[in-house]
Amino acid sequence: MERKWIKETLDKLSFVKWDRYIDLGNYLEIYGWIDRDDDYKDFVLLEFNLKTKEGYCLATSSSKYSKEISKLLDEEDEHIDCVSVKKL
Repeated sequence: MERKWIKETLDKLSFVKWDRYIDLGNYLEIYGWIDRDDDYKDFVLLEFNLKTKEGYCLATSSSKYSKEISKLLDEEDEHIDCVSVKKL
C-alpha cells in the first residue's frame, strides 16, 4: 500500500521526532516527541485512517505546539492540558 501521504503529513510537523507506530488494520497510530527547554519531552499521537487517507491529532502534551499542530493538520480542536497521573 502506498503511504506517501503519511510521510508528507508527518513532515508537516518538522518539530516532532517520530518514534513508533501501531498498525490497527484500517488505522495507524504514530507516536512522536517534541524536545523542550526543561529536559522533558512532549508527546504527539497521530492517527491515520488508511481508508479515507486522513490524519488526525489524537493527543499532544504540548501547549506550545498544540495550536500549530491543529492548524497544520487542518483541525479545529482546542488544546486541552494534560494532567499528571500522579494528580489522580
